[in-house]
Amino acid sequence: MGSDYVLFNLSIDDVHPESSGYLSDCGGDKEAGKLRYIIDLINDYPDLKVTLFVTPNWIDRPNDAGAKRLIKKVLKLPITNTWSDSPFRLDKHVEWCSWLNDYVDRGVFEVGVHGFTHHYSGSDVRVNHSSEFSGLSCSGCMSRLMSSEAVFKRANLRFSKVFRPPGWGASYELLEALKKLGYVMSCRSLSLIPEVVHEVINIPPNWNIGRDTIEKGIKLAGRYGVITAYGHVTDSYGSEYLEDGLNEVNLLRLRVLLNELASRFRVLYVTLSEVAQIALGRIEYVE
Repeated sequence: MGSDYVLFNLSIDDVHPESSGYLSDCGGDKEAGKLRYIIDLINDYPDLKVTLFVTPNWIDRPNDAGAKRLIKKVLKLPITNTWSDSPFRLDKHVEWCSWLNDYVDRGVFEVGVHGFTHHYSGSDVRVNHSSEFSGLSCSGCMSRLMSSEAVFKRANLRFSKVFRPPGWGASYELLEALKKLGYVMSCRSLSLIPEVVHEVINIPPNWNIGRDTIEKGIKLAGRYGVITAYGHVTDSYGSEYLEDGLNEVNLLRLRVLLNELASRFRVLYVTLSEVAQIALGRIEYVE
């Protein structure tokens, strides 16, 4: 690939069928909600490919805060919370999955796997409530991954074997499980370009839609030839604020970057699966 080419992918975390009738719209409102920002972006950049990291059975809720948190700590009660009865399990939202599949079939969306429940169920209070795979054995990680796949298949939502760990928790045991099940990983790393970690390809996200500057994006493009932009589907979840959620400000920053890249480079829009295949030499892009 020539040095004037730049691979570009946008990935969005925490996508699941929760609508604004609950804590926040996390994709459940479809084109009337947060995902309209992505759909509008695709209308303006029709070759753009977006990887949506979907959690198939999201049960995570924000930790208790303030006085309630203090009281629970005194009583030695857990401060983490979950939704009961799995209200956002994909096979309970088949129509939503069908809507998403329309975009997958058009080659616009790629659906990646973002855990099973997005909730840490262990007893270590030091662990982030979303670090689902923390402390699990390899077999425990494999069990959760296979449970995720089973829900995707029951819901008939087409997905790629690209995995982003909730809470960015990537243990050796998880890597072993991903290797055995044939997954590619996309986790934050000291590396800014695709790498191999314990025999698993990792495609680290390297440009955050809420925090990083346009100048950083241009430098990444010129130095490495790949930009893996990333953010979250919502900018608030209960008491939690996410600075890289989908909103007008962050999408404007993203548009400025895309326009700057187009004026300086030949931009090739790819899925994360395609980035992995390129890294392995299976795909060669030509003009």
